[in-house]
Amino acid sequence: MKKLILVLFLLAGLTKVYAQQEPTPKEFDQFSYGLGAGLDYGGLLGVNVSWYIVPNVGIFVAGGYSFPGVGYNYGLKARLRSVNQKSNLSPYIIGMYGTNAFVIYKDKYSEEFKSFNGTSFGIGVDFGPKNGKNTFFNFSIIYPIRDAQLKAYDFYPATLGLGIKFVLSKHK
Repeated sequence: MKKLILVLFLLAGLTKVYAQQEPTPKEFDQFSYGLGAGLDYGGLLGVNVSWYIVPNVGIFVAGGYSFPGVGYNYGLKARLRSVNQKSNLSPYIIGMYGTNAFVIYKDKYSEEFKSFNGTSFGIGVDFGPKNGKNTFFNFSIIYPIRDAQLKAYDFYPATLGLGIKFVLSKHK
């Protein structure tokens, strides 16, 4: 009988622990800024500022440094999530305009840097933030539509982006 009572107490304790770990809907950023690399951060190393006008659709601007100089991008980002989402993962689609290629021309006596602007589209995922936290990571794959002048150069068909973002305000 003592063993049965002990087992019942253990089971009751497990259900209480499970109930405390039940996921709750996540709050997502409304206004944030971040540091990272990739076209959605303006270049090799840059800053991204995002403002979600409504919970799933926002605008952003990014500026950064790449080897030959400064790059920029601005655009729209649409998150693919539901109001009651319990996961910290938030996939998104992104469209932007701005710097999407740099070329270094070298000859015997000098170097010349040239940047090219155009439209880019991509997909990505935000990791977080967890409830009560104000930091999250994001990863993106961006497909730039490059200028016809760049056909002679070997560019990868896509670029990667990776960053850390800090939440300044959240949608309720």
